Amino acid sequence: MDDATMPLAQLIQYVKTWSSYKNWLDEQQQQRKQHEDDDVVDAFFRGKFPSATMDTLVRVQWPHSVFVVSDPRIPYSP
Repeated sequence: MDDATMPLAQLIQYVKTWSSYKNWLDEQQQQRKQHEDDDVVDAFFRGKFPSATMDTLVRVQWPHSVFVVSDPRIPYSP
């Protein structure tokens, strides 16, 4: 996959499509009922970027999965 810039909300939804995440989630839900607020992906991004909003732009560098948060009001310049 090529490098991409996208809103944080889009990146979170993309991560939730990964088969490894879906398999892990299925196992967790079988063990106990889980609320959406307890989702591990949401918790990861909330912890990693506490001041980010869902509109914050992120630069994703593949294949290293390095996430760099940028303020959407500041233009991105490589």
